[in-house]
Amino acid sequence: MNENESGVNFEAYFLGPNGENVDFYEELLSEALKNHVQWRQAFSLGDTVDCISENDKAKESFKRALKRIKSALYVLQEKLKKNQPFFSPRYIGHMNWEVMAAPLIAFFSAALYNPNNVAKAGSTGTAELELEVGKDFVKLFGFDEERGWGHICGGGSIANMEALWIARNMKVIPLVLKEMAVAKGVEHPVIDFTDEELLRRYSPVEILELKANVLRELENTGMTGKEIDELFDEKSLQARGLTWPGAANLGVVFLPETKHYSLKKSLDLLGLGWQAARYVPVDEHYRMDMTILEEMVFEAAEKHPVLAVIGIIGSTEESSVDEIHKIIDIRNRLQKEKNMSFHIHVDAAYGGYVRSIFLDEAGNFMNEKRLGDKLKLYGIIGDKEGKSSLWPQEEVYDAFKAMDQADTVTLDPHKLGYVLYPAGGIVMRDKRMREAIQTFAPYVFSRPEPGQPDELIGAYILEGSKPGAAAAAVWTAHRIMPLNISGYGKLIGETIDGALTLWHGLQDAPAVSIGEGVEIKVHPLIKPDINIVNYVFKFKGSSDLKKMNDLTAYIAEKILGYLPGPGELMLDKKYIVSTTDFRYDEYKDSPLQFLKKIGFSPEEWERVHEVKIIRSVIMSPYLTTDYVEENYVDKYIEYLAEEIEKRAVDLLSLYLSKES
Repeated sequence: MNENESGVNFEAYFLGPNGENVDFYEELLSEALKNHVQWRQAFSLGDTVDCISENDKAKESFKRALKRIKSALYVLQEKLKKNQPFFSPRYIGHMNWEVMAAPLIAFFSAALYNPNNVAKAGSTGTAELELEVGKDFVKLFGFDEERGWGHICGGGSIANMEALWIARNMKVIPLVLKEMAVAKGVEHPVIDFTDEELLRRYSPVEILELKANVLRELENTGMTGKEIDELFDEKSLQARGLTWPGAANLGVVFLPETKHYSLKKSLDLLGLGWQAARYVPVDEHYRMDMTILEEMVFEAAEKHPVLAVIGIIGSTEESSVDEIHKIIDIRNRLQKEKNMSFHIHVDAAYGGYVRSIFLDEAGNFMNEKRLGDKLKLYGIIGDKEGKSSLWPQEEVYDAFKAMDQADTVTLDPHKLGYVLYPAGGIVMRDKRMREAIQTFAPYVFSRPEPGQPDELIGAYILEGSKPGAAAAAVWTAHRIMPLNISGYGKLIGETIDGALTLWHGLQDAPAVSIGEGVEIKVHPLIKPDINIVNYVFKFKGSSDLKKMNDLTAYIAEKILGYLPGPGELMLDKKYIVSTTDFRYDEYKDSPLQFLKKIGFSPEEWERVHEVKIIRSVIMSPYLTTDYVEENYVDKYIEYLAEEIEKRAVDLLSLYLSKES
């Protein structure tokens, strides 16, 4: 490492691919257990009886129990070795890498207390940690620190579902307010609109302001706060369900073809149904096509309310970044020209933490020049001539900048937050959105009285019981690794640098000969927006798409597969990747432009309608020589060539087989 670089030394934060920091973290782990035991002993002072006596420990049955425990754990240790070696720079497969050791110890420490963060009654300490983490999320995305609110959940799927749940229930609030005003004889402009108009016209921010306005007028009639709350609950979608005539058509949801499957699940579970989805094609960069989105939104708005538009920051398969700023522009135009609006949700489960790169040490979003200067200062991206490139593209920069104008955002600490599972997260631009989904249970969390501290969690979330240990882990991660360019930005920036280096390396890799006149060439897809690289292997000159898919599948399975072959151990694997398929039913014609570039006709795409892809998620900062002497990118490309040559007979047979 270059000692002149500033920022955190993230090498200290991990156990290390070879367990280099084991002594330090072993000591901390032991101290965590001892500290907890001291807490138990302090609470037990004055108790006259040891529940587990020395006589108990001397019994043969006690000793046999200890042996069984030891034996089971020894067997477990062996079984665990079947898992993938996520810690290694040679693991470039799924969205997994080594987690920071301190959050791991924090999770263990908190788990000894077994807190349940659904309510403070079961998590006096860790509930406070979760609320602090929520504030960290709010700052990360540039939301107003007084109005914004966030919390930890089981993962991105839960967070996406909660966001759509909020969007659905918020959409109906103007209708609820209209019924309340009519019931109490309050003259307010809201009663002059039809139900359909009320479902179409308001953004979430406008809905919240409308609600505050109508409730103030109800207060002026002499109603108490409790009476207003009870009337709102009685009229709400939560109480009346989707059978309420006003909720018959809550509208359509726009999402890109690169969407995560959890969003489809959410539409089902929320009663909106898959038919409410409007899938927007992606462009050659696998970003949602904004020209098509605008056309689709304006056309749909003539027939239905538009419930939500969902953009992705870091798509699961490509790490592509949708142009959030353009979604904001589309909403602004729809409001201005049609007096209609919708909820904007950003699924940044994978890419949310990447926003740290754009924040200076004080947490301010940097302009492009200052960002470029900081990237150079920290030696993060674009410092390898011929193997890396300047980052980000203008569209990516603008997308991250515009995240502070979204209504809800999903992010996953257990991905690029380098925290262990389960740790997802969701952030709301305005905490008043919670009221659209709130549920109170007197035995765990009663409705707060005016002036009480804002300390509830469970009343405003989808989940019930959930581990306070996750909050402890994320809280610790954020305290040791700043959410700006000096901390997470530096760490994640190195993974982007590695991905760009890999992309360039594959682009420049020479074809490998497997026989006279027969060569195999690797072709990377798009230059990554973040840190996922996709690529295929092709017989040079072949126009058979099925054969390319078979070749890519062979190399993925036989050379790079995540499962050991017969008689093979996981430790025998040299490099490990993941695979995916770009099929027509999901991606429509989006892969066609890439296929044309590497020699396939539109007719061949029509015939096969599928591309087998090797996918490498670069979450390790150690792929290049910034922190290690060995360049894993060069070694990987050399390894591929060697293994292809070794299997020349099999591959030549595949090439010579009849056209698929």
